[in-house]
Amino acid sequence: RQFINMKKFALYTMALAMAVAGTSCSNDEEPAGVPQGDQLNVSRVGLASIAKSGITATSFTNGETLGLFIYRGTGIEDGSKDYNSSTSTIPTVNVPYKQGAGGWTATQPIFLSNVKGRVYSYYPYNASNNTNDGKTIPVTVNASQGTGQSDGTKDTAEQTDYMYSDVVSDISNANPSTALTMNHALAMVSFKFKQTDDATQKYPGEGKVSEIVLKNKDTKQNFKTGAGTMHIGTGAINTATASAGSITLAPDASETLMDVTDADKLPRMLVYPMAVAEGDLQITVTVDGNSYTLDVNAIADGYKAGNNYEYTFTLKGTKLEITNVSIKEWITQEQTGGDIQTPDRP
Repeated sequence: RQFINMKKFALYTMALAMAVAGTSCSNDEEPAGVPQGDQLNVSRVGLASIAKSGITATSFTNGETLGLFIYRGTGIEDGSKDYNSSTSTIPTVNVPYKQGAGGWTATQPIFLSNVKGRVYSYYPYNASNNTNDGKTIPVTVNASQGTGQSDGTKDTAEQTDYMYSDVVSDISNANPSTALTMNHALAMVSFKFKQTDDATQKYPGEGKVSEIVLKNKDTKQNFKTGAGTMHIGTGAINTATASAGSITLAPDASETLMDVTDADKLPRMLVYPMAVAEGDLQITVTVDGNSYTLDVNAIADGYKAGNNYEYTFTLKGTKLEITNVSIKEWITQEQTGGDIQTPDRP
């Protein structure tokens, strides 16, 4: 009887060892053709600064859509293939995740295996990027950008705030949830107008601005509009296919911009990041029917992605001057992290 029990124990031990060996696998194992793992869950989409839906809005609005990519291993930087095998029918490239009442969801979600992947995303989603590897997402800066003014939720149709997320690593069926932080890929240039403080040189007009043009000066070619591409791993913009040109705004001239500080009402344009040296650019402003052209001063770091370059114009009599150029990030909202207190010592 003892021999029979020992025999049963040996058989049980062997079966257990075979089961363990059968379930062990490498982190590089291909996902099964039929979904076996958890869905990728986009739990939250935050913003490194102020965000789109409009370039002055504070968060995404209901109904926005991101394009999401997931690559295995070291990701798109080193040319790694997409997360699933080439024969899989589960999409992992340019998958649309839409914001709704219940959060961010995909019509055909990404299913995860034990393979570790890296998540990338961009905004706004475009279905034509299904064959794109994420390194050359098309972007466009328009030469005519409407009024440049917002209602606080949406901007003009001529302005698109292209964004890309910080890369999220180590996503798998053991870690299926990700929060995304979005970054602006373009720079903003905004315009503010104020009455002079000098009582002897008060501006006599109404301060109604009908046109603002930012352009290359003389034969310069650095300022570009038109089509470019964005790398969603780094946010780098390539403007090789864009053209030298200018950007025009046509603000609502029915109301004065004199001493207006409300960000929603200030005209602003989105521009490609670029170097700004002395003598590169000019601004022409039409105020109360009169046009004024002023040179743009050099900016040490140029127009950088995610920064707002706010030009303040002071109206004096019939003379217009640039009195200050400040550089603002698109707002960092600081939150308290609570108190950190050392423990009591005996």
